[in-house]
Amino acid sequence: MGKIRDRQLCLKRIKQNERADDGRFRNEVHSLEKKIKELEEKRSGFLTKNEFEAIEEDIIKVLPIASADVLVSGFFQQKLNVINKIASKSELSDQELHNVRKAIKDIIYITRIYRDDLNMPLPFPFWNEAELEMAESFSHKLGLFNDTCISLSFLASPEINKTKMPAHEHLQVMRRRWLSEKRKLKKRILELYNSSYKKYYIR
Repeated sequence: MGKIRDRQLCLKRIKQNERADDGRFRNEVHSLEKKIKELEEKRSGFLTKNEFEAIEEDIIKVLPIASADVLVSGFFQQKLNVINKIASKSELSDQELHNVRKAIKDIIYITRIYRDDLNMPLPFPFWNEAELEMAESFSHKLGLFNDTCISLSFLASPEINKTKMPAHEHLQVMRRRWLSEKRKLKKRILELYNSSYKKYYIR
């Protein structure tokens, strides 16, 4: 599913921003659509509902014997440790920003389960509503950055070099444009992270 989604993101970006209807990127669009179709036809390898439920039951059986409060508190601390370790660095790689996003999303997801599904507050003090909204906003920005990185992965220089003119030139222009967008996004994210958000995440 991840491979399908990655290609869908790249395809969407091309169609929205690169005027794919003018024919310059017809081959790239066709190639992505073909691969998506091939991956979708392999659904037989996906888990069925019954298989998923069986795995879920097996996981529950081996969960450690501890109160939910202790488990959630420990889980949150693990995620904060990931963020804190990365936050101590002067420069962050693309993968580290992705790891920050995953850690924040995990915390948001569990918080929502308590708030929306269980209809109860977290069993320990953590982010208030304002901080939670800020975390969700930051996670969204990190998601846009990650999507750009994924799209760029399909425009690696070796792949572009395999194409002929004029497609080669068009792809080079598109790659440079996307790289520029990526750099601007990363610069803005790091500015926000260092000036405003970091203090909310470090505990």
